[in-house]
Amino acid sequence: GLINITLDTQNPNEVKRYLSLMKDRVHSLHDFIKDITDYSRNNRLEVKREPVKLSDMAHEVWESLKFSPEAENIDFRIDIPQDVFIESDKNRLRVIISNLISNAVRYHDLKKNNQYIRLTYQMNGRVSYIKVEDNGQGIATEYHNKIFDMFFRANEESKGSGLGLYIVKEALMKLSGTIRLESTLGVGTTFTVVLPHRK
Repeated sequence: GLINITLDTQNPNEVKRYLSLMKDRVHSLHDFIKDITDYSRNNRLEVKREPVKLSDMAHEVWESLKFSPEAENIDFRIDIPQDVFIESDKNRLRVIISNLISNAVRYHDLKKNNQYIRLTYQMNGRVSYIKVEDNGQGIATEYHNKIFDMFFRANEESKGSGLGLYIVKEALMKLSGTIRLESTLGVGTTFTVVLPHRK
């Protein structure tokens, strides 16, 4: 529809506006296809465990996201020691971390001057805790028990597919892990990924 409208438009400013709208739609479709692919892979592929250097993975994920317009003013902090390795499925762990960070980018708070996303790691006994914390928009309490549902979007203005957190939950089930949410509307959000170590 946007292509047809653009073909009938002579005004260069209108053409630019329609191209911008097309770009947004293409990005949305790209994200949706990526989510569906991640979901399909998670259901189809066996768990393949290997040592994963967590700080390197976090840097790789941020490198793929930091040039998006939404990430421009966000201070990304990785508080993970360089010598931390987790034995896990590398692809699934990347999907989990990537979805949580991209969500934090998508729902950051433009009104705040000190926007940040912080990744931290902690080990307690035979359990690893990976936290993704932000001071973004936050999530209203009434949505806390729904955000991991398929296609659920807590924000009506969201451009996401509503699959990201559902895929995170599904991937963690494959890894025998869990995820916890702490969030206050207008303050920020913390997701804690809990991964048990193999015996």
